[in-house]
Amino acid sequence: MILHRLERPSYGSSHYSPKELGQSQDDTLRELLQHGDFKSLFFYHIVMMLGLPLLGLTTPRRGRTRYVRPSVFALILGISVNILLNRRARIGGNGYIIGIFTAWWLLWSAILLVFTDVENDFQRIERVVVDEKRVILRWQSYPVGLLHWIDWCLGLFISLRGLEWN
Repeated sequence: MILHRLERPSYGSSHYSPKELGQSQDDTLRELLQHGDFKSLFFYHIVMMLGLPLLGLTTPRRGRTRYVRPSVFALILGISVNILLNRRARIGGNGYIIGIFTAWWLLWSAILLVFTDVENDFQRIERVVVDEKRVILRWQSYPVGLLHWIDWCLGLFISLRGLEWN
C-alpha cells in the first residue's frame, strides 16, 4: 500500500489552509484509487446494505425459508467486509461515516436476522380508528398483508430509538 509513501500536509501546521488540506486529501484519495489500493464506494453498495435486510425480514421463517435470513446475513457480512477493507469515499467526514454506518448496519442486521426471532419477539403499537372520535392503540405482531408487512419491517429496521416497539 502507498499510504505511508504519500506526502500530506500536517493538520497541526499553520502553513496550510483548510482548502489546501481538503485538496491534499482529495489528491491522496485519487492516487490511492488510481493505484488500485482502494476502490470507490458506489450507490449500489448502499442500496444493497439497505435492501438485503428488508428482503430477509419480509421472508417468513417457516419450513425451508428458515435459512433465508442467515443467508441474507452472510451476504451482508461479505458486503460489509468488502466495504470496510476495500472501499473509500470522501463523503461524510472524510469517509469516516462509511465505516461507522457499515459497522452499525452489520450489528443491527445480525441482531434482527440471526439472533432474534422477529416474528415472535417484536410487536409494534398500532393506532386503530374505531369511529371519528375514538382511536384505540393495540399491539401488532408480525403482519400478514404485503404492504403492511413491508411497512412493519421498514419501521423495525429504520427506527433507531425503537419508538412504537416493545
